Order: sequence, then C-alpha cells, then structure tokens
Amino acid sequence: MVAKIPPGVGPQFPQVLVLVGATGDLARRKLLPGLFHLASSGFIPGCRIIGVIPHAKQDSSAGIQPRRKKQGARVFAYLASKASRGVVEKTVEAAFQNIELSEHERASREALKIAEREREELNQIGMALSTERDISMLLSLILSKAREITGADAGSLYLVEEEAEGRRHLRFMLTQNDSLDFPFQEFVMPLAEDSMAGYTAVRGEVLNFADAYKIPRGRPYHFNESYDRESGYRTRSLLTLPMLMILPPFSIKRSDS
Repeated sequence: MVAKIPPGVGPQFPQVLVLVGATGDLARRKLLPGLFHLASSGFIPGCRIIGVIPHAKQDSSAGIQPRRKKQGARVFAYLASKASRGVVEKTVEAAFQNIELSEHERASREALKIAEREREELNQIGMALSTERDISMLLSLILSKAREITGADAGSLYLVEEEAEGRRHLRFMLTQNDSLDFPFQEFVMPLAEDSMAGYTAVRGEVLNFADAYKIPRGRPYHFNESYDRESGYRTRSLLTLPMLMILPPFSIKRSDS
C-alpha cells in the first residue's frame, strides 16, 4: 500500500489512497478494512481510492476504470502494478479533480437550498407587507426574517421619522436576541453619520464588519458598546443595512406616548 494519511480527512483535506491489491474481497479483508469501507461508501467525501492490481497488464495511456456492477466497492480507478509514471500521475490528478468537482457540486446544491429558503422567507415578508395591519407585528416579522437570512443571533431595527419642521431623526424601535433576554425601551437619536445606523440611513450603504470591536480608524461612525457593557452580551460580527419602507406615523404605537 502506498498512502500517507495526514490528520483530518474530508473536503478540507482531500485524500487519494493508492492501495495495492485493492480489489474485491482482498481489499475488504486485508487492506485497512475500516478506512476502505468509509471511503468506498462515500462517508469520506474528500477521499478517492485507486486500486493497484498486481501482475495486471495495462495500456500505458490510461488507467483502468472501476467496474460498476457492485455499488459496495466504489474504487475511483484501477491501475496495473507496472503502469507508467505518467499514467499514475494522470490518474491521481483526475482523482483530485473529481474530489474538487464533487465538492463544487455539493456546495452548489447547498447554496441552492439556502437561496430557495431565503426566497420563501422574502415572499413571506412581501405577503405580510400587503396584508398585516399591525405595524408592531410587521416590524417584528421583518427583523426576525432578516436575522434568519443572515444567521444573526441578535438584531435591532431603527426607523427614520420626520418631524413637523421637516427635520428627521432615528427611532430605536425593536431588538431581538436569541442568547439574552434584555429589556429595552424605544428612544430617539439624531440622524447623523457618527452612528452606524445613522450612517447607513443617510448614505444607504451596507456596513459589514467581522469584528465589531475592530472598526478601522478614520470612519465617521463607531460601534456603541453600551448594550454589551450593560447586558453582558458580546457582539461579534456586525451587519447594518438599509430598508426602504414607508409607514404612516399614526400607525405606530409608541411606548413614550
């Protein structure tokens, strides 16, 4: 057997196992039966087996492909023990390419599932926008669905409100947190670029930071740590995005009214 197996097996560590005598019962009985079973059964997606058949004659231009009569032994390819170096290299390269293609296919299927789920969630929001008369329920739905789509543990929602004089401000309307039950109150803050919510509302730009505590210097806004400090919560990544939705001012029940 010619195989060096580093720690970790799977798509992150693609493996091509070259097993001498890896045919039928011989491989299952004598050559790493546990590993052979896992690899040939598909439980290790980043692994392919190339069987080397002793004393077999082989064309110097290609590997011997596995027979497909039995699903139980999924060997990627067979090689004769006297196969040329070029044939061996091409077969091993093809095995690694097959792993890569399989991983791309798996990732594409997963991405399609996510896209379909997100589309369904957006459809639910769209239906709620046209049918829901309770604005508080609608805002809660919008925030919860936005968190589901982005995989966020917590989230907050701000509304841009216009005063009688034509000036505008931000109203902190709602917050949700799966890890912590922390009471909150609505409050009003200036619509200015020195806050992340204000910057996004004014400019209509998305802000996305992997670490909320490591925002580059020189930005007009900063992360408000007061919530973390008062609640004991630890904000990690941070995403702030604008949403255009026009609400009649009389339809919102405010806690300060």
